[in-house]
Formats: sequence, C-alpha cells, structure tokens
Amino acid sequence: MNEDPVVKIEHVSKKFCRSLKRSLWYGMQELAGELIARNGANELRLRPQEFLAVDDVSLELRRGECLGLIGPNGAGKSTLLKMLNGLIRPDAGSITIHGRVGALIELGTGFNPILTGRENVYVNGAILGLTKKQIDAKLEEILDFAGLGDFIDVPVQSYSSGMRLRLGFAVAACLDPNVLLVDEVLAVGDAAFRLKCMRAIRNRVDSGMAIILVSHQLGTIMNVCDRAIWVDKGKIYSSGTADETCSAYERSLATNPVGEEQPSLHGAYFDSHAGAEIVCVHVARSKNGTPAVFSNDEEIPIAVKISCRDLLPSLTLTYGLRTTDDILAYGSRFELGNQVCCPGVYNVDIVIPPRSLLGGHFYFSCGLSWGKNWGDTIHNIPHSLSLYVVSPSGMKNTRGIADLKVTVSFSLLQ
Repeated sequence: MNEDPVVKIEHVSKKFCRSLKRSLWYGMQELAGELIARNGANELRLRPQEFLAVDDVSLELRRGECLGLIGPNGAGKSTLLKMLNGLIRPDAGSITIHGRVGALIELGTGFNPILTGRENVYVNGAILGLTKKQIDAKLEEILDFAGLGDFIDVPVQSYSSGMRLRLGFAVAACLDPNVLLVDEVLAVGDAAFRLKCMRAIRNRVDSGMAIILVSHQLGTIMNVCDRAIWVDKGKIYSSGTADETCSAYERSLATNPVGEEQPSLHGAYFDSHAGAEIVCVHVARSKNGTPAVFSNDEEIPIAVKISCRDLLPSLTLTYGLRTTDDILAYGSRFELGNQVCCPGVYNVDIVIPPRSLLGGHFYFSCGLSWGKNWGDTIHNIPHSLSLYVVSPSGMKNTRGIADLKVTVSFSLLQ
C-alpha cells in the first residue's frame, strides 16, 4: 500500500449561521473582506447565531483504505464530505486531495433532469475530467452495474429515487475516481442493490481506490470499512478499527439512550371492529418510555397485554426482533387458547434468554391475528419497543446478531 496519503485534512473547521438574514449579511461582509484582502486571522471568530459544524478535524486516507464516518445526525459528517467534494470550502484549515474525486453525497446531485441517464453519464464523466473515449470504454460497465435497462434512455426527471441511486452509484464507482465519497444515500436502494454496492466498494478498495463512507448502519461500516471515525458535535470523538469504533458507539447509545418517539398503540394496522387489540407492550425495567438497556448476560423480559372484548376464535400473537438495518433477528408466534378466547385481559410474557443476542440496537414488534393463520392480522405494532444490548468488551472475536453456541474443534489428519 502506498504510504503517501491521497486525502489529507489538516485542522479543518466550518461554521454556519442559524439565521438566514444574518447569514446573508455575514456573507456580504466576508466577500467585502476578501475584495480588500482583510480576511484571515479573525475569519473563524464566531459571531452571533453562528456555530461550528466541523471543529478542528484532521485525518488522512491512503490508497486502498475504506474509512467509515459514524455519529448522530448533525454531527458534521455530511458537511465534511461536502468540503472534500468542493461543494463548500472550509473556514479554517486545509484539504489536500491527489487525483479525481467521485461523490454520491445527495441523491441526484449532478444530474440534469431533462437529460437521459445515458447523457448524464457523459456529463458526469466530463466533470471528472474524462474524455469521451474514456467514458465510452466504461459505458457498458456503468450500464450493466446500474441495471436500468431501457430506462437508461429516459429523462432522469422520471426516475424513482432508487433508479437515481443506481445510476449515481454506477457513475461514481465505475469511472474509477481516486477517491470515492459515499453518504447515507445507499439506504434508499433495494436490498439486492445495496449488497451489490457493498461488494463493489470492497472490490474498489482492493484495487487501490480510497473510499469514505458515511452511514448510520453500523453493520455496513463494520463489513466494508477498515477504519472508522466517530464524529460528534463537529469533532472527532474516537477513531480506530471499524469494529472497535462501532462497538464503542453502540455502547454509548446503550448506556446513554436518547428518548424515542413511542409508536401508537394502534400501530401500522388496526381493525377496531375485530373485538380484540394489543393494549400494552412493555419491558419490566423500562421507565418513562426510554429504551431499555440490557447486558448480554441477562434475560430480557417483555410483557404484551391483550384485551379481548368478545367471544372470539383462537387468537395468535406474532412477535419478532429486528435490527436497525431492518434485518429480522428472530420471529415466532404464540397461540392464545385452543379453540376460542373468552372476553377478558390476557398477559403474554416473553423472555429472551441470556446470551442470546450480541451487542446492538434492536426493535421488538408484535401483532395479533385470527386463529392459526399468520395472514389474518387484526392488530400490528411494528417497532413497539426499542432495546439496547451491551456486549462485554472482552467479546472481541465475536460479531453478528445472535450469540450462537458453536462448537469448534480440529484434528490432525496426517
């Protein structure tokens, strides 16, 4: 690997103003200062209603590295990428990039909506400094990766968000920039295309491309990135390997949970005439609606309260756990009564055994249906509970969702 950095960020800061009127006035002041060459030493001084979106950030990225940026919304991740792409300039510090930069920062950025997808490929290639002959050589690879078929010759303004993502990523990755910047937009694509993008990122890294990936999906960061940086309030809070940094960030979320909007008890679907409903879903230790936090070595007790107003056929409670990436970790069902359910209030206790889940953020969902048929749903509450599981810091050799009891052995054959 080449030891010379492809991207070098030195003490970069960027400020913004919360007031539009003040922002315009400050902009005029700075423009006047530039015209008379008086800007400089006091440029980073924060004036009323200004704040630092990026605060004294320094980092380096070399060829063949994939760097993940994680952190809460508003931490400054996208602002940093926009400065790297030249969309905005830093107020202090310097950014040095060697080679071409390809970026997928905001969905559809750089596309002319009245041009076709094919024409936009040539426009984006020209922006990267490629000749028509060089773009021609890459065109089939781009079209094959995007998988848009006949829609490649349709104006981009008629594309769905997923189609724009397909074309945008194909152009950004297949034109072989030296540095590729990818923001959270990959979350828009379908599952198959996201997997295709992740494989493409690893292939580009192996071929020597430098990539910076911003994502709230920590599983994605751990799977494709070599290193990760945790950004918070414009500063680098922590950095290290992708596994170490993401694990530290997850533990922080678990031990300092942020209050979440609680789902409506009517959920995504509710038949008010069905005669039964889920009236309460709670964890024994949950207080004031805040997410419950559990250690990996303790059980997780969940209680679901069901109200049955009429004499009804047997009811079935379906329940499951999903990750924040919407991956189903576990799903099952429980039948209430053999043939009929009498009027009354029923309590269903669900206990997740210790050491069943590894560290992470999970959502508990539940639903109520007639009889034994999963499809006849009368009440459904997705994301009814938010659960944080903190794994011991010593479990460094274990990754994934579930803590499987795997037996490993070896023997000498010859």
